[in-house]
Amino acid sequence: MMDKRTKILEAAREVFLRVGYEGARMRDIAEQAEVNKGLLHYYFKTKKALFLEVLRGLMHAFYPEVDVIINMDISFLEKMELFVDKYIDMLSKNLFVPFFIVQEMNLNTEEFVSFVRQSNPGVDFTAVLESLQKDVDAGLIRPVNPIHLLLNVLSLSIFPFIARPGIKEVTQMSDAEFVEFMKLRKRVITETLINSLKL
Repeated sequence: MMDKRTKILEAAREVFLRVGYEGARMRDIAEQAEVNKGLLHYYFKTKKALFLEVLRGLMHAFYPEVDVIINMDISFLEKMELFVDKYIDMLSKNLFVPFFIVQEMNLNTEEFVSFVRQSNPGVDFTAVLESLQKDVDAGLIRPVNPIHLLLNVLSLSIFPFIARPGIKEVTQMSDAEFVEFMKLRKRVITETLINSLKL
């Protein structure tokens, strides 16, 4: 049986997914979790504290999958393709996350960066750079600034989720249709990244 704290976190994730961070109210989360507001506030003093704990849980679920990809005995391009696939899947299941992250990065930069560092369960980013350099040295891909590559991966993947309200308005997509569109877009993103690294 799920304990009260876990039940609250599951309920919060459902409410955030349904109405976003700004639209979520602690009362709604308490009702979804079937607990009173006093118990909710006992575990989480503020909505932001609750959201960050939900986000921490998502990161702890996602990072091990990334770590598995990093340590696979495959080419860097194959690792990048697998990462994009997992990243788009994670964002598609948690549509409320991207806008909150961008907002926090702009409004509370030091606090949010500190939170991300504390929440990282140990992904070996050095191994990513080594895998990239190995393929460069083998003549499989051209030399590239890893920061530029990271920004390309993140911007191509996350921007559509940030722009989702506008995209939905222009295209008249539902959330479900947007998620299906992003599944198809995985190939576009991967091909764009691979073409940028080809010799």
